[in-house]
Amino acid sequence: MSISRRSFIARGLGYSSLLLPFSSSLLSAQAGGRPGEESFSGNSTTKGQKESAQKIFQSILEEELKPSSLEYRVDGRYEMLYDFNPKRSWHSKIFTRKIGERNNDKFRWTLPEEECLRYRVPGLRIADKGMALLRVWWEDDVEVEAKFRQHVTMSPRNVFAIVFNNKSNAAVGSNYGSQCALFSRGRMVRRTKGKIRNIHYNQYNSIGLNVRSGQFAACRDGVVSSSGKYPESKFQSGRGGVFWGGAVAGVIESLKITGRIDYERTFEDFARGRK
Repeated sequence: MSISRRSFIARGLGYSSLLLPFSSSLLSAQAGGRPGEESFSGNSTTKGQKESAQKIFQSILEEELKPSSLEYRVDGRYEMLYDFNPKRSWHSKIFTRKIGERNNDKFRWTLPEEECLRYRVPGLRIADKGMALLRVWWEDDVEVEAKFRQHVTMSPRNVFAIVFNNKSNAAVGSNYGSQCALFSRGRMVRRTKGKIRNIHYNQYNSIGLNVRSGQFAACRDGVVSSSGKYPESKFQSGRGGVFWGGAVAGVIESLKITGRIDYERTFEDFARGRK
């Protein structure tokens, strides 16, 4: 990454004094390794600089996206968790589409009268069709999991998928944790023929997607249900989120993403958002 490009990103974010040393250490990949996998060869100064840079980046993530929890792992991956049960106003802009508040919004917070109904819980309510991606870019080494409660009778037309969406707006996904699916420009274009495990009305479901090095898997309650392949060269980085369609309606209680962050692309998006 060039000095001029680092300066552009730093100025855009307003962190110039912090990000220039940070960018040079975290955004420059070491030969043969990803961030978090570098060999320090006993150089404590270099190791200390990278640890300091990582802490700076983590603080920027927390300020920009305000996750419920954010953990940096020794293997260089982050675990980012959002709990939507306590509705927080600062979460309204963490996705590529704003979280609405009106009754007819297709992606919004639950309303008080909905939460008073028996067994209903607060969270993000989805309806009809749409897609929302978290504003972080990840390398193709990522696991995404959502806790979801459906509030309509199950139908073959309904779609609720966890997706990994690339810069060309193509995506791989996990439909109800049972089928692997491919998406293009906001439409599902193909899915495996496996039967969708039954989704009972207003019951908790864990729906997951694992993506790594040209292969992806649909997971239900932590167990792989289906697997597929994708062109690795076209999915070197992407954003995780949810896609829904048909006549689906329900509530997302939480969203967890674990993976390696594409620092450069994430920074660029943060900078554009501040213009």
